Amino acid sequence: MDPSHLKAHQALIAFSPTERLNFRIMDSRIFTLALFLHMASRSIASFAGPYDIVPLELGKCTTSTCQSPKFIFNNYKLRKLDRSSYVYSGVLNSSIPLSDEIKLAADISTWGNGGWKPNFYYLELGGLCSGMEKYLPKFKKEIFAQMNQSCPAPEGVYNFENLSFVQESQLMSTLPYGKYKIVMKGTDSDGNCLVCVIFVCDCIPKGKKKS
Repeated sequence: MDPSHLKAHQALIAFSPTERLNFRIMDSRIFTLALFLHMASRSIASFAGPYDIVPLELGKCTTSTCQSPKFIFNNYKLRKLDRSSYVYSGVLNSSIPLSDEIKLAADISTWGNGGWKPNFYYLELGGLCSGMEKYLPKFKKEIFAQMNQSCPAPEGVYNFENLSFVQESQLMSTLPYGKYKIVMKGTDSDGNCLVCVIFVCDCIPKGKKKS
């Protein structure tokens, strides 16, 4: 017998029968706890983490949600480049300037049990310019580069061609995986809707980058 195993066996014999029973119970509980923590960590890792966004739908809100929008999107389409890369092309017709006077908020629903579960998360981004700079600075930079403008920008008609649709957020490096519907609405100081879009996507584990 291995000397270390022999010493452990002799030490166990030194306990009374009741003490040996308690020792074995404690040992089994430690093993059960360790197994539970291992399985829990694997479950958590599969539930949330670094992610890729897969766009599924992009559309306008209903008139009941936004009665008189000042930003109209036309001829828009999404095109897939690879597993996690998509580009957007379309026309934005804005009858008012793009500025921090427009307050952005995202109402997020999650898919489950065959239907949408509302009020999963509500995020107030703040003003259009400062909110995009805070949450999606790369996306903002690319948008206004294609517009040949900075933010704030004047009203007008803007064409987008192969705009990178999905951009990582430095403030949200990990997210729970699943299917989401985001209603992004911009309002004025009186709460009147100025712009509203619906975006449906899958949030999936981030794929490995090819070297």
